[in-house]
Amino acid sequence: MTLPSSGTLGMNQIRTELGIPTQSPFSLDTAENGGYVGINQCSPSKPNSGNPAAISEWYSYNHAATLYTHTGLNLDSSCALACAGPFSSTFYTCCSTFGVGCILRSNTFPYNPISPAISGYISNGTNCWTVNSNSVDSVTTCPTDVTITIYSAQGIDGVDAGYEIWYAYPGCGSKGATWDIVSGPDCPTSDTCGVFGTITVPQNVDISFAVLSCGTSSGISFNGADNTSTCPSNTATYCDNIDCFTTPWTINSGTSNKNIAITVYVSKLGYLACI
Repeated sequence: MTLPSSGTLGMNQIRTELGIPTQSPFSLDTAENGGYVGINQCSPSKPNSGNPAAISEWYSYNHAATLYTHTGLNLDSSCALACAGPFSSTFYTCCSTFGVGCILRSNTFPYNPISPAISGYISNGTNCWTVNSNSVDSVTTCPTDVTITIYSAQGIDGVDAGYEIWYAYPGCGSKGATWDIVSGPDCPTSDTCGVFGTITVPQNVDISFAVLSCGTSSGISFNGADNTSTCPSNTATYCDNIDCFTTPWTINSGTSNKNIAITVYVSKLGYLACI
């Protein structure tokens, strides 16, 4: 039971609340310093550790205060990574609902803060909480999309008529994939690597890229690099021709904004095809 919040409060009531057998003499200094049993850190009111102790410090102390279990969470170094899961971690606090103001605690009585202290980001897939030294300090909503910035250039075998970049998700090989053009320069022919355009897609989906010539007689092939703004070397790796033995270039969108880079050059006649 919880000790009264005001009025008469005796040392025997405190001893009983702590579950200590008859103790003579019973020392308040020893009690509040955890000398008999630990002080439940989940009690909203508890005595301070300064001595000499006073009976008044024990008003409203609840030795049976509840430690709450929070499941389905993920801890990581950024909100994007925390929000991506897996949501298989469990944390303990004195809060009935996990949120700002809670302290991460050990699940062993007296429920002291976790040692060593945790800092990072915790998510349930919907919200992302910032944690500093066990303290849940702020909350934001998990991002649902990522932005991919596309850098591109022509290789030494340039495409005289210029080219277009197309993308599809959930990617080649998945039913329902549809192709969309990346909004960018009008059929560029520059051999300088620069920003072609951006696309916004869901997190953790496979995206396929293909390149088409703006001309009628010149087909093209390309090489791509993930998570970089430096265009790759002029060596064919991917193509979008129906006769090619490889599929268009496919990457995963991941959990945070990123860059990709594509180098384009003359090859075979291109088609938007997943093979």
